[in-house]
Amino acid sequence: MSIEIVGIVATLFILVSFLMNSERKIRMINIVGAVIFVIYGVAIGAASVWLLNGALIIIHVWKLMPHKAKKTVTVNPVSVKPEVVLDAKVAS
Repeated sequence: MSIEIVGIVATLFILVSFLMNSERKIRMINIVGAVIFVIYGVAIGAASVWLLNGALIIIHVWKLMPHKAKKTVTVNPVSVKPEVVLDAKVAS
């Protein structure tokens, strides 16, 4: 089996991932493609390939992990009516 086939399979996973509708499915399938690309990059000695895809795996896993939502405080603005000054004299 040619190593080039491994790269083609990885490419297909990446392409198929973008056909998915949900972000979770996109990331999950993209992770599979990225893992295959890491194997491919190591096999052909291309650090740029395996480094990029290794980083993508970390990013995808991070984005898929549930994080505690930051608490936001909603403050109801107080309705303040500006004072109207009638017959104000301007000092000259």
